[in-house]
Amino acid sequence: MQKELLQIIEEHKLWLESEGEAGEQANFENQNLEGMDFHNVDFRYAIFKNANLIRTNISDSNFIGADLENTNLSYSKISNSDFSNTNLKHTNFDGSSIVHSDFNSAKFHQTNFYNVRARKLSFKNVFMKKVNFNNSYLISCLFQNATLEQTALYRTNITNISFDEVSLIETSLENVIGVPRLNKINQEEEHEIHFINRNNQVKALKKLAKVFFLISLGTFVLILISIGVDIYEIFYSVKIFINDDINYFICISLGIGTYIVSTLIQVFVFGILREDKIKQEELLNA
Repeated sequence: MQKELLQIIEEHKLWLESEGEAGEQANFENQNLEGMDFHNVDFRYAIFKNANLIRTNISDSNFIGADLENTNLSYSKISNSDFSNTNLKHTNFDGSSIVHSDFNSAKFHQTNFYNVRARKLSFKNVFMKKVNFNNSYLISCLFQNATLEQTALYRTNITNISFDEVSLIETSLENVIGVPRLNKINQEEEHEIHFINRNNQVKALKKLAKVFFLISLGTFVLILISIGVDIYEIFYSVKIFINDDINYFICISLGIGTYIVSTLIQVFVFGILREDKIKQEELLNA
């Protein structure tokens, strides 16, 4: 397959250089190219319709004007590549890593960018409809002269993202992380834009963790007091607060249970916050 692929690329290069007079346009429609490496390849106007490009490595390559409709690029690594004026309708980028790449004037409809980790992408002069960016990281990306209709960015990290002359139509920005740079945002009056800064929710999680920390600390202190009282009773043969061993056992059990539950909740909350911070730092420092 690798030898045949190289031959197709050479024929396509000749086709581009001769403006269609020689060679042959690359056509990978319905082909399985899973796991392939494409470095510094000129795929301008190539056809990848319905192709399987899962887990491919694409770097320094040119896809200008190519047809990638319904192509599966999930879990791929894409860097320094140009997808300008490319047909990306129904294309699947689920779980992919995309950095320093252009998608200017590309065609988007029901394109899936779910769970994508992206940095410094350019989306100029684009019309997006029903595009899914949910649960993704779009760090330092540019949306300029763009229309986003029914585009979802739920739980998306939009740190340093720039919206310049962008129209939002029935577009959800609920529960996003970070605040975008907004310049000339247009909104059709009959539609509603939802924007909730998830930073406030992160602060709420931190407060919740502190509350449970205080609860667990207080419970731990009560447990120590109960144990101290029990030791005092044993040494001095007196009863303080607790009338029998059963009540004492119940109190200690409830105290330990409360302490354990509170501690687990703290670990869970701080785990979420730490994972979020690590992912953001990785993208900013990539």
